[in-house]
Amino acid sequence: MGIEQNPAFLANYDYCYLESMHWLFNTKKVQPEIVFTGLSYGLESIDCSCISKPSLSFCMHSQDIFYDTHHIINILKNDTEHVVKTVVFALGYYSFHYDLSQTMFKERCIDIYYPLFGTTHNYYATDEQKERSVSRLFDEEFVDEYHSFFLQDRAYFNDRIKRDENANIVVTSGGWSNITQEERENFAKNRALLQNKHIQHKATLEENLGLFYKLCQILSHSGVKIYAMIMPFSGEYVRYINPEYKKIVYAILNELPFEVNFIDFNDEHIVDIEDFLDQDHLTPNGAQKFSRILSDVLM
Repeated sequence: MGIEQNPAFLANYDYCYLESMHWLFNTKKVQPEIVFTGLSYGLESIDCSCISKPSLSFCMHSQDIFYDTHHIINILKNDTEHVVKTVVFALGYYSFHYDLSQTMFKERCIDIYYPLFGTTHNYYATDEQKERSVSRLFDEEFVDEYHSFFLQDRAYFNDRIKRDENANIVVTSGGWSNITQEERENFAKNRALLQNKHIQHKATLEENLGLFYKLCQILSHSGVKIYAMIMPFSGEYVRYINPEYKKIVYAILNELPFEVNFIDFNDEHIVDIEDFLDQDHLTPNGAQKFSRILSDVLM
């Protein structure tokens, strides 16, 4: 049975992917000039095969700035030859107000990030949960098999893990370009209104500001170029997302005493309706199209 048919691999796929990206970096099997980190918008918008310079993506579904920070710190600790020249934060408008450990997806902190980094942030886990989380993943043969899988192809999506695997109502309704304009407006509005609730999380904002400041300080002093990018979203979604988010992001970056290149890809029309899987994620073709544009930006 190949690793792609192994139930343990599929059940722990997100952990196996992220751990493998660190393994590829630490063993120098891949020496990326560009490192991407961020949440699902980066995972589904950035196709590293379309980036002209060597790159690795540490983006993941529901990932927050707290865990972005852990990825980058671990990379820098192991970057003894200073191969990383650019770090890109793939953001949503609400990223600075978002804490995974206090959401409905908080169990990802124990399932994915505790084995990686030894922390569940603000999610309480028992010692038994922590021990079980770690022990289930460290069979040497299993680790060798999934390392080999990602050594052959370091893309998150493949023939086994498809972009629309967790099909939402938009996908099951035919996809973004095949539903009516009224449906697009309703789906986008509901999605944006849900995410607009994060703006009340002031303590999370302060914590993320502190983390981002320290991380940018370290990157800047290391001579690494920093990009903060809002990924492309549908026009309908952008209309309904709280405009205060963007103002806050601008204020954060303008006040930093470090050079951070900020790009909101929604300020220019670079993708089309058929490039979207749903209101805020791209199709495979859309991701390739966007990634070729992104590659030019990062040249």
